[in-house]
Amino acid sequence: MNLQEHIRRVLKEETLKTKLIHNIKNDGWFNVSPYVGGDDNLKKVTDIHNALGFMKLFLDLKGVVSEQEPLMRLYKNENGENVFVIRTIWNENTIYVNYDLIFRPLKVFLETDTNMKTRDFLDKWFKNKYGIIVNDWVNHFSKDDYIGMIN
Repeated sequence: MNLQEHIRRVLKEETLKTKLIHNIKNDGWFNVSPYVGGDDNLKKVTDIHNALGFMKLFLDLKGVVSEQEPLMRLYKNENGENVFVIRTIWNENTIYVNYDLIFRPLKVFLETDTNMKTRDFLDKWFKNKYGIIVNDWVNHFSKDDYIGMIN
């Protein structure tokens, strides 16, 4: 393979990786993985091999104050879907996490069926990323739940 062919191949792989990551952030891990032959192949192609690597996909989300619920900061993906919500009342932080986009895939990366291990991981992530201590967890939500529909 000559240099030009090698460069084309690398660019094609990077373009695929970028598109897959974009789709994971907006459509969810489990909606994307079947297109590449499952979780293991998606991990290889995207180079996401652990929970921290997965959560790095969501570092660019910007929080906005909810028009309906001013005590809530909404972190949305490009589809306008809430990925997670932070509600602060009297310095007490309650976290709502989108089940399909965050919580369920994290359980796979953490190799657990328990919500507690996933919440422990997220407690640390929110403290490191946002400097907040999670005081309470409300069960994860889907896009059809009230929290999922808040603007």
